[in-house]
Amino acid sequence: NNQQLSTKQKPATDGKIDTYIRRAAEHLHTRPWQIVSYELTDQPGIFKAWCLVEHEVVQIKIKVPRIFYVNYRTSIENSAEEQLKQTQRSTGYERTMSNCSKRVNRLLPRCSQAYHLYEYRLDENNFQDYYTDIMTDLSNPNIEGVYEMNVPLDFRLLLTLGCICSLRKEHYRTNMLSNLYQFDELELLSLSEQSYLQPGTLQCIYLYIHQDNGKLFIALFIPNNCRVFIGVLDSIRENQMPNLNKLLKNECEKRLQRGIDTNLLPINEHQFEVKVDMDVQNVWKRFNKIIANLREHDMATRSLPIYLAIQSNIPVVDLQSSMLSSLNDYPKVILSIKDKPNLYKGLDWQRT
Repeated sequence: NNQQLSTKQKPATDGKIDTYIRRAAEHLHTRPWQIVSYELTDQPGIFKAWCLVEHEVVQIKIKVPRIFYVNYRTSIENSAEEQLKQTQRSTGYERTMSNCSKRVNRLLPRCSQAYHLYEYRLDENNFQDYYTDIMTDLSNPNIEGVYEMNVPLDFRLLLTLGCICSLRKEHYRTNMLSNLYQFDELELLSLSEQSYLQPGTLQCIYLYIHQDNGKLFIALFIPNNCRVFIGVLDSIRENQMPNLNKLLKNECEKRLQRGIDTNLLPINEHQFEVKVDMDVQNVWKRFNKIIANLREHDMATRSLPIYLAIQSNIPVVDLQSSMLSSLNDYPKVILSIKDKPNLYKGLDWQRT
Protein backbone atom coordinates (compact mmCIF):
# COMPACT_ATOMS: atom_id res chain seq x y z
CA ASN A 1 0.00 0.00 0.00
CA ASN A 2 1.29 3.41 -0.96
CA GLN A 3 1.16 5.92 1.83
CA GLN A 4 0.78 9.57 1.02
CA LEU A 5 2.85 11.90 3.16
CA SER A 6 1.22 15.17 4.05
CA THR A 7 3.24 18.20 5.03
CA LYS A 8 1.84 20.99 7.08
CA GLN A 9 2.34 24.36 5.54
CA LYS A 10 2.74 27.44 7.65
CA PRO A 11 -0.20 29.80 7.46
CA ALA A 12 0.42 32.83 5.28
CA THR A 13 -0.11 35.06 8.33
CA ASP A 14 2.99 33.57 10.03
CA GLY A 15 5.18 34.73 7.18
CA LYS A 16 3.65 38.19 7.29
CA ILE A 17 4.26 38.45 11.04
CA ASP A 18 7.89 37.36 10.62
CA THR A 19 8.37 39.94 7.89
CA TYR A 20 6.80 42.65 10.04
CA ILE A 21 9.04 41.81 13.02
CA ARG A 22 12.14 41.73 10.83
CA ARG A 23 11.31 45.10 9.27
CA ALA A 24 10.52 46.62 12.66
CA ALA A 25 13.88 45.40 13.98
CA GLU A 26 15.71 46.78 10.95
CA HIS A 27 13.92 50.12 11.32
CA LEU A 28 14.91 50.39 14.99
CA HIS A 29 18.44 49.05 14.74
CA THR A 30 19.68 50.99 11.71
CA ARG A 31 18.44 54.46 12.64
CA PRO A 32 19.50 57.01 15.27
CA TRP A 33 17.62 57.11 18.57
CA GLN A 34 16.78 60.58 19.82
CA ILE A 35 16.36 60.12 23.57
CA VAL A 36 13.39 62.02 24.97
CA SER A 37 13.85 60.79 28.54
CA TYR A 38 15.51 58.14 30.72
CA GLU A 39 13.59 56.59 33.61
CA LEU A 40 14.55 54.33 36.48
CA THR A 41 12.81 50.96 36.73
CA ASP A 42 12.27 48.71 39.74
CA GLN A 43 15.04 46.40 38.43
CA PRO A 44 18.55 47.38 39.60
CA GLY A 45 20.71 48.69 36.77
CA ILE A 46 17.95 48.72 34.15
CA PHE A 47 16.66 52.00 32.73
CA LYS A 48 13.72 52.71 30.48
CA ALA A 49 14.49 55.03 27.57
CA TRP A 50 11.90 56.77 25.42
CA CYS A 51 13.35 57.33 21.95
CA LEU A 52 12.13 59.13 18.87
CA VAL A 53 13.03 56.91 15.91
CA GLU A 54 12.17 58.85 12.76
CA HIS A 55 8.50 59.74 13.38
CA GLU A 56 7.68 57.21 16.11
CA VAL A 57 8.31 57.13 19.86
CA VAL A 58 9.48 53.72 21.07
CA GLN A 59 10.33 52.41 24.52
CA ILE A 60 13.49 50.40 25.09
CA LYS A 61 15.38 49.18 28.14
CA ILE A 62 19.10 49.64 28.74
CA LYS A 63 21.14 47.58 31.19
CA VAL A 64 23.83 49.76 32.79
CA PRO A 65 26.68 48.03 34.68
CA ARG A 66 28.46 49.32 37.77
CA ILE A 67 31.89 50.41 36.50
CA PHE A 68 34.80 51.27 38.78
CA TYR A 69 38.59 51.18 38.75
CA VAL A 70 41.01 49.75 41.32
CA ASN A 71 44.69 50.72 41.34
CA TYR A 72 46.79 47.94 42.92
CA ARG A 73 50.37 48.62 44.01
CA THR A 74 51.39 45.04 43.16
CA SER A 75 49.93 42.48 40.77
CA ILE A 76 46.32 41.49 41.35
CA GLU A 77 47.24 37.76 41.58
CA ASN A 78 49.46 38.27 44.63
CA SER A 79 46.88 40.52 46.23
CA ALA A 80 44.07 38.01 45.67
CA GLU A 81 46.03 35.14 47.21
CA GLU A 82 46.71 37.12 50.39
CA GLN A 83 43.07 38.20 50.70
CA LEU A 84 41.89 34.60 50.34
CA LYS A 85 43.97 33.56 53.32
CA GLN A 86 42.51 36.29 55.52
CA THR A 87 38.81 36.47 54.67
CA GLN A 88 35.83 34.22 54.03
CA ARG A 89 33.79 35.24 50.99
CA SER A 90 30.33 34.64 49.59
CA THR A 91 29.74 31.72 47.24
CA GLY A 92 30.43 32.67 43.63
CA TYR A 93 32.13 35.94 44.52
CA GLU A 94 35.61 34.98 43.25
CA ARG A 95 34.32 33.73 39.90
CA THR A 96 32.13 36.79 39.38
CA MET A 97 34.91 39.26 40.11
CA SER A 98 37.49 37.48 37.94
CA ASN A 99 35.07 37.38 34.98
CA CYS A 100 34.28 41.09 35.12
CA SER A 101 37.77 42.59 35.50
CA LYS A 102 40.45 43.56 33.00
CA ARG A 103 43.66 45.54 33.14
CA VAL A 104 43.46 49.00 31.54
CA ASN A 105 45.49 52.16 31.01
CA ARG A 106 43.89 55.38 32.24
CA LEU A 107 45.01 58.80 33.44
CA LEU A 108 44.14 58.99 37.13
CA PRO A 109 43.00 62.19 38.88
CA ARG A 110 45.42 64.35 40.87
CA CYS A 111 48.32 62.96 38.80
CA SER A 112 48.24 59.66 40.74
CA GLN A 113 50.47 56.95 39.31
CA ALA A 114 48.73 53.95 37.73
CA TYR A 115 50.51 50.83 39.00
CA HIS A 116 48.27 47.85 38.21
CA LEU A 117 44.98 49.47 37.21
CA TYR A 118 41.94 47.23 36.70
CA GLU A 119 38.48 48.05 35.43
CA TYR A 120 35.52 46.20 36.95
CA ARG A 121 32.14 45.95 35.21
CA LEU A 122 29.49 44.23 37.32
CA ASP A 123 25.78 43.78 36.93
CA GLU A 124 24.15 46.06 39.47
CA ASN A 125 22.49 43.00 41.03
CA ASN A 126 25.90 41.40 41.62
CA PHE A 127 27.30 44.66 42.94
CA GLN A 128 24.53 44.89 45.53
CA ASP A 129 24.72 41.18 46.44
CA TYR A 130 28.50 41.21 46.92
CA TYR A 131 28.84 44.74 48.26
CA THR A 132 30.18 43.63 51.66
CA ASP A 133 32.78 41.34 50.04
CA ILE A 134 33.85 44.08 47.64
CA MET A 135 34.32 46.63 50.41
CA THR A 136 36.31 44.09 52.44
CA ASP A 137 38.63 43.52 49.47
CA LEU A 138 39.04 47.24 48.87
CA SER A 139 40.32 47.76 52.42
CA ASN A 140 43.51 45.93 51.39
CA PRO A 141 46.59 48.18 51.99
CA ASN A 142 47.93 46.96 48.63
CA ILE A 143 45.32 49.18 46.93
CA GLU A 144 46.42 52.74 46.11
CA GLY A 145 42.91 53.96 45.28
CA VAL A 146 39.41 53.18 44.02
CA TYR A 147 37.85 55.39 41.35
CA GLU A 148 34.30 56.05 40.07
CA MET A 149 32.61 53.50 42.31
CA ASN A 150 30.04 56.04 43.50
CA VAL A 151 29.18 57.43 40.06
CA PRO A 152 25.35 57.16 39.81
CA LEU A 153 24.21 54.85 37.03
CA ASP A 154 21.89 57.46 35.51
CA PHE A 155 24.79 59.94 35.34
CA ARG A 156 26.98 57.37 33.59
CA LEU A 157 24.16 56.66 31.15
CA LEU A 158 23.76 60.35 30.30
CA LEU A 159 27.50 60.91 30.09
CA THR A 160 28.11 57.94 27.78
CA LEU A 161 25.06 57.94 25.50
CA GLY A 162 23.92 61.55 25.76
CA CYS A 163 20.71 62.53 23.95
CA ILE A 164 21.32 60.69 20.65
CA CYS A 165 22.63 57.15 20.30
CA SER A 166 22.43 54.16 18.00
CA LEU A 167 23.02 50.43 18.06
CA ARG A 168 26.56 49.45 17.08
CA LYS A 169 26.65 47.67 13.72
CA GLU A 170 28.14 44.50 15.19
CA HIS A 171 25.07 44.19 17.43
CA TYR A 172 22.33 44.52 14.78
CA ARG A 173 19.57 42.05 15.51
CA THR A 174 17.06 40.33 13.29
CA ASN A 175 14.20 40.02 15.77
CA MET A 176 12.39 42.02 18.41
CA LEU A 177 11.82 39.31 20.98
CA SER A 178 13.52 41.46 23.61
CA ASN A 179 13.75 45.23 23.91
CA LEU A 180 16.57 45.02 26.47
CA TYR A 181 19.93 46.34 25.26
CA GLN A 182 23.30 46.09 26.94
CA PHE A 183 25.07 49.36 27.71
CA ASP A 184 28.06 48.38 25.54
CA GLU A 185 25.87 47.64 22.51
CA LEU A 186 25.05 51.34 22.09
CA GLU A 187 27.17 54.30 21.03
CA LEU A 188 26.78 58.07 21.27
CA LEU A 189 26.12 60.14 18.14
CA SER A 190 27.21 63.76 18.05
CA LEU A 191 24.91 66.60 17.06
CA SER A 192 27.03 67.10 13.95
CA GLU A 193 25.93 63.63 12.76
CA GLN A 194 22.26 63.82 13.72
CA SER A 195 19.92 66.67 14.65
CA TYR A 196 18.00 66.41 17.91
CA LEU A 197 14.22 66.85 18.32
CA GLN A 198 13.61 69.39 15.60
CA PRO A 199 10.52 71.64 15.96
CA GLY A 200 7.38 69.85 14.83
CA THR A 201 8.55 66.33 15.71
CA LEU A 202 6.76 66.00 19.07
CA GLN A 203 3.73 67.51 20.73
CA CYS A 204 3.99 68.62 24.35
CA ILE A 205 1.10 68.10 26.75
CA TYR A 206 1.40 69.94 30.06
CA LEU A 207 0.25 68.33 33.31
CA TYR A 208 0.05 70.41 36.49
CA ILE A 209 -0.67 68.87 39.90
CA HIS A 210 -0.68 70.52 43.31
CA GLN A 211 -1.93 68.93 46.52
CA ASP A 212 -2.04 70.88 49.78
CA ASN A 213 -4.11 70.97 52.99
CA GLY A 214 -6.50 68.27 51.80
CA LYS A 215 -7.16 70.10 48.53
CA LEU A 216 -6.08 69.08 45.05
CA PHE A 217 -5.84 70.88 41.71
CA ILE A 218 -5.03 69.10 38.44
CA ALA A 219 -4.85 70.65 34.97
CA LEU A 220 -4.04 68.95 31.67
CA PHE A 221 -3.32 71.31 28.75
CA ILE A 222 -3.50 69.92 25.20
CA PRO A 223 -2.30 72.74 22.92
CA ASN A 224 -2.89 70.95 19.60
CA ASN A 225 -6.67 70.99 19.98
CA CYS A 226 -6.89 73.87 22.50
CA ARG A 227 -8.48 71.78 25.24
CA VAL A 228 -7.85 71.98 28.97
CA PHE A 229 -9.11 69.48 31.54
CA ILE A 230 -9.25 70.71 35.13
CA GLY A 231 -10.02 68.70 38.24
CA VAL A 232 -10.56 70.15 41.70
CA LEU A 233 -10.86 68.38 45.05
CA ASP A 234 -12.70 70.50 47.61
CA SER A 235 -14.89 70.09 50.68
CA ILE A 236 -17.92 71.28 48.68
CA ARG A 237 -18.90 70.41 45.13
CA GLU A 238 -19.09 73.98 43.88
CA ASN A 239 -17.28 75.41 40.87
CA GLN A 240 -15.89 78.81 41.89
CA MET A 241 -13.47 79.12 38.99
CA PRO A 242 -13.18 82.54 37.30
CA ASN A 243 -13.54 83.00 33.53
CA LEU A 244 -10.53 80.91 32.53
CA ASN A 245 -10.32 82.08 28.92
CA LYS A 246 -10.23 85.69 30.11
CA LEU A 247 -7.59 84.79 32.70
CA LEU A 248 -5.50 83.02 30.05
CA LYS A 249 -5.80 85.98 27.68
CA ASN A 250 -4.65 88.43 30.39
CA GLU A 251 -1.62 86.27 31.21
CA CYS A 252 -0.68 86.05 27.53
CA GLU A 253 -0.92 89.84 27.17
CA LYS A 254 1.41 90.34 30.14
CA ARG A 255 4.00 88.11 28.53
CA LEU A 256 3.62 89.75 25.12
CA GLN A 257 4.40 93.08 26.75
CA ARG A 258 7.59 91.53 28.13
CA GLY A 259 8.64 90.63 24.58
CA ILE A 260 7.93 86.89 24.63
CA ASP A 261 7.46 85.35 21.17
CA THR A 262 3.81 84.87 20.15
CA ASN A 263 4.58 81.32 18.97
CA LEU A 264 5.43 80.36 22.57
CA LEU A 265 2.07 81.50 23.97
CA PRO A 266 -1.39 79.84 23.87
CA ILE A 267 -3.13 82.87 22.36
CA ASN A 268 -6.06 80.93 20.85
CA GLU A 269 -9.28 80.50 22.78
CA HIS A 270 -9.34 77.24 24.73
CA GLN A 271 -12.12 74.89 25.72
CA PHE A 272 -11.99 74.36 29.49
CA GLU A 273 -13.65 71.31 31.08
CA VAL A 274 -13.79 71.88 34.84
CA LYS A 275 -15.05 69.32 37.33
CA VAL A 276 -15.12 69.80 41.11
CA ASP A 277 -15.33 66.67 43.26
CA MET A 278 -15.35 65.76 46.95
CA ASP A 279 -13.86 62.28 46.44
CA VAL A 280 -10.16 62.21 45.57
CA GLN A 281 -10.46 58.79 43.93
CA ASN A 282 -12.94 60.19 41.41
CA VAL A 283 -10.48 62.95 40.48
CA TRP A 284 -7.61 60.52 39.89
CA LYS A 285 -9.84 58.07 38.02
CA ARG A 286 -11.05 60.78 35.64
CA PHE A 287 -7.54 61.97 34.76
CA ASN A 288 -6.19 58.45 34.50
CA LYS A 289 -8.78 57.78 31.81
CA ILE A 290 -8.14 61.10 30.01
CA ILE A 291 -4.38 60.47 29.88
CA ALA A 292 -4.86 56.87 28.74
CA ASN A 293 -7.12 58.03 25.89
CA LEU A 294 -4.49 60.46 24.59
CA ARG A 295 -2.59 57.62 22.93
CA GLU A 296 -5.71 56.20 21.27
CA HIS A 297 -6.60 59.64 19.91
CA ASP A 298 -3.00 60.12 18.77
CA MET A 299 -3.04 56.84 16.83
CA ALA A 300 -6.50 57.46 15.35
CA THR A 301 -5.68 60.95 14.07
CA ARG A 302 -2.03 60.16 13.20
CA SER A 303 -0.94 63.25 15.06
CA LEU A 304 2.56 63.92 16.39
CA PRO A 305 3.96 61.63 19.13
CA ILE A 306 3.27 62.85 22.66
CA TYR A 307 5.46 63.65 25.61
CA LEU A 308 4.25 64.98 28.97
CA ALA A 309 5.77 68.00 30.69
CA ILE A 310 4.89 67.54 34.36
CA GLN A 311 4.91 70.09 37.17
CA SER A 312 3.84 68.39 40.38
CA ASN A 313 4.49 68.62 44.11
CA ILE A 314 3.76 64.87 44.29
CA PRO A 315 6.75 62.77 43.12
CA VAL A 316 6.11 61.39 39.64
CA VAL A 317 7.27 57.95 40.80
CA ASP A 318 4.40 57.92 43.32
CA LEU A 319 1.93 59.23 40.75
CA GLN A 320 2.58 56.54 38.15
CA SER A 321 2.80 53.72 40.70
CA SER A 322 -0.68 54.33 42.08
CA MET A 323 -2.78 57.42 41.29
CA LEU A 324 -1.98 57.87 37.57
CA SER A 325 -0.71 54.55 36.24
CA SER A 326 -1.38 55.73 32.67
CA LEU A 327 1.70 57.98 32.95
CA ASN A 328 3.78 54.84 32.37
CA ASP A 329 2.72 54.89 28.71
CA TYR A 330 4.39 58.20 27.85
CA PRO A 331 7.80 59.85 27.92
CA LYS A 332 7.94 62.45 30.67
CA VAL A 333 9.92 65.63 31.27
CA ILE A 334 9.85 66.87 34.87
CA LEU A 335 9.65 70.64 35.39
CA SER A 336 11.54 71.66 38.53
CA ILE A 337 9.31 74.59 39.49
CA LYS A 338 8.11 74.92 43.09
CA ASP A 339 4.83 76.59 44.02
CA LYS A 340 4.44 78.89 46.98
CA PRO A 341 3.64 77.22 50.34
CA ASN A 342 0.03 77.31 51.63
CA LEU A 343 -1.20 77.94 48.10
CA TYR A 344 -4.76 76.80 48.89
CA LYS A 345 -5.15 78.32 52.35
CA GLY A 346 -7.84 80.92 51.62
CA LEU A 347 -11.56 80.23 51.41
CA ASP A 348 -11.66 81.46 47.81
CA TRP A 349 -8.60 79.41 46.80
CA GLN A 350 -10.28 78.22 43.59
CA ARG A 351 -10.37 81.80 42.31
CA THR A 352 -6.73 82.49 43.15
